[in-house]
Amino acid sequence: LLGNVFRHTPEGTAFAVDVHNGEDAVIVLVSDAGPGISDPEAAMARGRGSGSVGSTGLGLDIVRRLAESTGGDMRIGSSVLGGTEVRIWIQLDGRAPVRRGHRGPVRRRRPGKLVSTFNRPRSLP
Repeated sequence: LLGNVFRHTPEGTAFAVDVHNGEDAVIVLVSDAGPGISDPEAAMARGRGSGSVGSTGLGLDIVRRLAESTGGDMRIGSSVLGGTEVRIWIQLDGRAPVRRGHRGPVRRRRPGKLVSTFNRPRSLP
């Protein structure tokens, strides 16, 4: 997922990684200030072999399958940074997630979470 940030945003683009730990799940948010994903559904379909031109979508599909294998899910939306936000819900005990309004981008800031905001480095030597 972070590889997608580096592959699909210009050098120097700000991005953030937020991790929320709950009783039954971990939520990971990866947000960026890049150009965004104009059609999230098409981006997800590319990873399932739709034959679309451009990015294969394989990275997003791998992340989606990982989340779903735990009983969780993945959502793509708009980031408060202006680009894309990918939210991964990883169910900790493998049960189907209890839907308590966690679908879609998570915007609330809660104490006790790890927040890291970075600027994408320019080319490495």
